[in-house]
Amino acid sequence: MQSKVVNEDDRGKGRTFVLLYERQNQGAAHRTSYLNALKILPEVLSETSRVLSLSTPYITASNWKQNVEAVSEELQASKVRQFSLICFGGAGTVAQYLYLKNFRSVRTLISVDVTSRPHPGSLEKLFDKVERYLPLGLPFRSRGEGFDASPFLNRVRCPSLVVVSPEATAYEKAEALTISRALPTSWHLDLSSEDAWATLPDHILSFQNIPVKCPQKNLKAAS
Repeated sequence: MQSKVVNEDDRGKGRTFVLLYERQNQGAAHRTSYLNALKILPEVLSETSRVLSLSTPYITASNWKQNVEAVSEELQASKVRQFSLICFGGAGTVAQYLYLKNFRSVRTLISVDVTSRPHPGSLEKLFDKVERYLPLGLPFRSRGEGFDASPFLNRVRCPSLVVVSPEATAYEKAEALTISRALPTSWHLDLSSEDAWATLPDHILSFQNIPVKCPQKNLKAAS
């Protein structure tokens, strides 16, 4: 079982997409349905762009930071300076902090079924639900060593596409709405059709036409 970030694939030329996801054999939270997207996206996007696919171990509250560092090192080794970031599930925590650490490098951020912290437990989910109605937060919550992106989402200034897949849990759907509303420049996309993964590349390519400094926000689907 690998415990490091792995460069799984690097193909195509042009503007760079970085595909970030947890490996299939790392934890039950990884959905095998993601494999469809992870196969289709490089094939379609590499026709006009460079696609770098990076896999991480199962992201936890204790290993997220070292994985951020490992992804940063891999991007540097691959000579990637500016890129659009596509992240899935628990790897969203790595992507969120990667942007905060080096925001000038990320052109756009596309997040699929991500949450504000990696694979929260039942208690953390309950706290999240209550906090949606308490703008000042919960004073008794123990933050611990894990990363919680919620207080920092207003700093993510690049155009962001928050995607909900057909396999998203109720918690992930609620988190997607919360994240969409917190991001200054965001669009919300619900992939509800049976061929959702086949349509995702077109949505991502269309999203790249949005100006980087666009002040707009599309939450019609999230309202």
